[in-house]
Amino acid sequence: GNETFLERCYEAKENTLKSIHNLQELTSDNPTQQQALISLEQIVKERIDFSGLLVKTYKTEGQNAAYTLFLSMTGKRISDKIDIIISQMSDEENRLLSERNANEADNANNTLMIIILNLSVQMILLAFIFIFVKKDVTGKRRAEKELQKLNEELEERVEKRTIALQNELEERKKAEEKIKKANRVYAVLSNINQAIVRVKDKQSLFDDACRIAVEDGKFRMAWIGMVDPKTQKVKPVSSAGFTNNYLETINIDLNDEKQGNGPTGLALKTGVHYIANDIANDPEMVYRRESALKNGYKSAVSFPVKVFGKTAGNFNLYSDETFFF
Repeated sequence: GNETFLERCYEAKENTLKSIHNLQELTSDNPTQQQALISLEQIVKERIDFSGLLVKTYKTEGQNAAYTLFLSMTGKRISDKIDIIISQMSDEENRLLSERNANEADNANNTLMIIILNLSVQMILLAFIFIFVKKDVTGKRRAEKELQKLNEELEERVEKRTIALQNELEERKKAEEKIKKANRVYAVLSNINQAIVRVKDKQSLFDDACRIAVEDGKFRMAWIGMVDPKTQKVKPVSSAGFTNNYLETINIDLNDEKQGNGPTGLALKTGVHYIANDIANDPEMVYRRESALKNGYKSAVSFPVKVFGKTAGNFNLYSDETFFF
């Protein structure tokens, strides 16, 4: 026999049993998978014992006797049982995957471990098949090419599955980030609504709204401005967060074509909120871009404040993340 392949085979046996034990630890909270692993371990040991019998027969009784034993298909029947259990375990993991969003990473590791276990078992089968291939040079080369092809196919399958799992995790992370942002905005709206019911003084309400946006919404800065009906200029009346003289230098004149057509001016004129999700590249931020970026503002939104159906002011929020809104 080829001792090099036998050494690989012995190593694969140890790795296979270790993989099963690792899976038992990973699925300790799943009685169904635990029972399947017990059955799998018994059948794998049975397959390993049969492989050992093949090697022993080869060494003691010769190649013909071993080949006759190999043709009995006992090994294939055992391997088919292994494949069935592994397939059932994979189906179980896929079912659990849809139910355990919070434990997605663990399920991914379990699925990957099952694939690795399948690879180890296949390596055992391939090693023993190779032992009984004819010893002529042409036969060896043909077997080596076939073995290499199978290994490449198996590696490709693992790589594709790994990439798929990584993509799923990335999509889940993005979804979680969206949920976190939505929760922040919901907290701001909810607490401002409570303040509207509780606070009777207009200035106190403005102050509370800005404070809530920064403390509960985690925004970089928030401010409220009111339009002077005579001059049509916007006067900041309340703010919270990191301003750093940003509002002291602001000059929004709705009668001015340049100073009145930024995000705040457009929201006040149209009565529709304006979003600048990328301040560094938003053309409407040209006059305030430098000071905004200096203060760490990367995205912003301006909401028109309406009183009895008429736009009277603005409520602006600034985030330190691009494309937050």
